[in-house]
Amino acid sequence: MSFTWHDIWRLVKRWWWLVALAVAVAGISSYRASQSVTPLYYTNATMMIGRAMQDPNPSQADLSIGQQLAVTYAQMARRKPVLEGAIDSLGLQMGWGALAGRVNASLIPRTQLLEIGVVDSSPPRAKALADAIAEQLILLSPANPSGISQEEQTFAREQLDDLKVKIEAAEEEAGQLKEELDAAISARQIQELESQMQVLELKISDWQGTYSQLLTSLQGGEANVLTILEEANVPRSPISPNVKKNVALAAAIGLALAVGAVLLLEFADDRLRVDDPKTESVMGFPLLGAVPRMAGGHC
Repeated sequence: MSFTWHDIWRLVKRWWWLVALAVAVAGISSYRASQSVTPLYYTNATMMIGRAMQDPNPSQADLSIGQQLAVTYAQMARRKPVLEGAIDSLGLQMGWGALAGRVNASLIPRTQLLEIGVVDSSPPRAKALADAIAEQLILLSPANPSGISQEEQTFAREQLDDLKVKIEAAEEEAGQLKEELDAAISARQIQELESQMQVLELKISDWQGTYSQLLTSLQGGEANVLTILEEANVPRSPISPNVKKNVALAAAIGLALAVGAVLLLEFADDRLRVDDPKTESVMGFPLLGAVPRMAGGHC
C-alpha cells in the first residue's frame, strides 16, 4: 500500500490528536522519570608526572619515562590502598570497592598529564574525593619526601645549608687564587697557586656531588615526582540524567510509535468513506452524491 502526499495530509488531519497525545505522554513521562532520578556530578583533578616541563631542555628519555609512569599511576588510582587512604582522609563511610566504580583515571595522550575523575551525587564530595585520590598517589609514590623520617629530613637540610656555605666560600676563594695566579711572576709561585686551585676544585666538586645527592633524597627522582597541576572544581551541572535529551528522545519514540499505529490502523481499515479518494478507484465510477446522517440516526 503506497501513500501520496495527499494521503499523508489526510491522515495528519484525521489522526493529529493521536500523534500529539503520544508525543505529550512520552515527553511528560520521561520528564517526570528523569526528575525522580538522583543527579550525578563529575569532576577531575589533573596531575603532572615528572619535572620534564620545568627543565628548559628536557630529554626524550625523561618524557618517555614520565608517560610510562603515568600509565602505572592511572592503574594505581583505582586500587585499594589509594582509595582506602582517600576515604579515611575524608572520614567517609563507604567501601573502597563502591568508590572504585565511580573513579576514572586516564592519561592525556602523548603527555605526562594524568586526570583523576570522580562521579558522585554530591558536587563538593566529588571534588574532595578527586583531590584526595591525587594526594594519596603522591603519598604512595617513591619520590614522596614523607617516606624519610622527620629527623633525617632535618639533618639533610642542615647538611645542605652547610654544604651551600662551604661551596660558596670555596668558589670565592678560587676566584681570589685565580687573580693571584694571573698576577704571579715566578714559576714557584705559579706552581703553588695551581696546586691550591686543583685541591680547591676537587673539594668543590666533591661538595657539589654530595649536595646533589642530599637534594635528590629529599625531593625524590626527577622522573618519578607527582604534582597536582590543577585541583578539581566543584561541578555545577549534573552529567546524569540529561533531562532535555531524555525528553527529546522519548518524544521522538512516541512520535514514531504514533505514526506506526496510524499507518497500521489505516492499512487494516477496509471501509469506504465518502471523503476518501480511494473510494472512486475501488468502485470504478465517480461519486455523484451522499446522503447525510440525520439526528436520531435516521437518514
